[in-house]
Amino acid sequence: MRCSNVSLKAVLDECRLCYWRTCGRLGFTASSPCLHPVFTLLAYYHHVNRSARGVAMRRCIVLSLVVSLSATVLPLGCTASTSRSPGNDRPFSEGMVYEARAEAKENAPATLDSRLVRADNQFGFELLKKLHDGRGKTVPEKLDPTGNVFISPASVAIALHMTLNGANGETRAEMERVLRLQGLSVDELNEANLSLHALLENPGSGVRLDVANSLWIDNRTDLKPGFLERDKTYYKADVGRLDLAKPESVDVINGWVSRKTEKRIPDLLSQLSPQAFLVLVNAIYFKGEWADKFDSKLTKPREFTLHDGGKKTVQMMSRKGDYQYLEEDSFQAVSLPYGDGRLGMYLFLPKPGHSLDELVGSLDAETWEGWMKLFGETPGTVELPRLELSYDVELRETLKSLGMEKAFDAGEADFGKMASGQAWIDGVVHKSFLKIDEEGTEAAAATAVMLFGRMPARPFKLTVDRPFFCAIRDNKTGLVLFDGSVSNPT
Repeated sequence: MRCSNVSLKAVLDECRLCYWRTCGRLGFTASSPCLHPVFTLLAYYHHVNRSARGVAMRRCIVLSLVVSLSATVLPLGCTASTSRSPGNDRPFSEGMVYEARAEAKENAPATLDSRLVRADNQFGFELLKKLHDGRGKTVPEKLDPTGNVFISPASVAIALHMTLNGANGETRAEMERVLRLQGLSVDELNEANLSLHALLENPGSGVRLDVANSLWIDNRTDLKPGFLERDKTYYKADVGRLDLAKPESVDVINGWVSRKTEKRIPDLLSQLSPQAFLVLVNAIYFKGEWADKFDSKLTKPREFTLHDGGKKTVQMMSRKGDYQYLEEDSFQAVSLPYGDGRLGMYLFLPKPGHSLDELVGSLDAETWEGWMKLFGETPGTVELPRLELSYDVELRETLKSLGMEKAFDAGEADFGKMASGQAWIDGVVHKSFLKIDEEGTEAAAATAVMLFGRMPARPFKLTVDRPFFCAIRDNKTGLVLFDGSVSNPT
């Protein structure tokens, strides 16, 4: 059976039922060609006492915010701003930001490439495992004392995909292996990201989902035109020039991120080194209303069992209804839909005797896809704590531990498609936010990839046609033998 734009949308609009339930009535399953998970925010929520690890966890919750869509339900074209951009018909000026345009791709149909989705999800699960295990952390004392981890692997992947457009040779090969992109050519990857962006632009009623990208170039650096145009065209990246050595540049970049995330990520960067010549940034903002909201009158104080067996009081929400539900030997899972059901939060709760470590350790793209096919409609009660959390991490060591080493090595990195001279990634910063209450969910994340380099000097012209200072110096000893000011050459 093939998807019908009109019939499926009509059912969704009329019934406002869960996405999977609707597709099931129409004869679809999660394995149908028209159904693909295209964006994942992974999180888990628990409190941990690191001095008492290994105690059986009872009430730890894994949260997955998953966007699923049918490319035939929303056959979107990719639209973009027609604002002028640098290199076209007006020059850069410091601090100016130009909106990207994708004129050549404006009318291209949005066709989802499931290879990109699978790659992003696999990379995301592997990244989460590393962070959950605590490996790759450069400053142990900065570990979140609660033990919570909340990331947007989609944000990290997009930022690195933009960076990948400038990579060559083994540097590129390592990045592709870590990002699980083998089998996708450069052009295929860029086209797939462009289509994915278009498919995410209209997430349905009751939901807001914004994905934004930007490039911030030091005003002493010239990027190669091909690299710049690819990131503008395929990633709709805003572009701005700044003096990255000045502290005010951090404020400009942070201001852009704050605007794109509704102030939920106000300070992505703390500082930039004078060696920085390029900062690539992705920002994602999500806000969704539950398809069926929790009644605040039913929210009551309840005990939450921590990872170490301790107790704390939380405000526990409660709701009865018909849900897409899955139960395995080691966990229970439920899907809570947003809006018209296209997006949903998937909650995974390990059963007594099984741990969150065990559950997170089992995650991979194939297992995830298998679970998605097993959910079925079941009546039940969902009790979920109201919560709000923030998370931040420097991913340099984590990505190196996954195999992305050359990109961070000043002597071996090859970003020859990006700029002349030696360039390397100095850091990858990621911050995120999550809020869950009776009305719905708000989530935001941002990732910055910072490129350092030794760029070749620009040719200059110096015409001594006004008063000047001069000196004669012995460069070996440093002694100034003569100096003076000349106001009137004779």
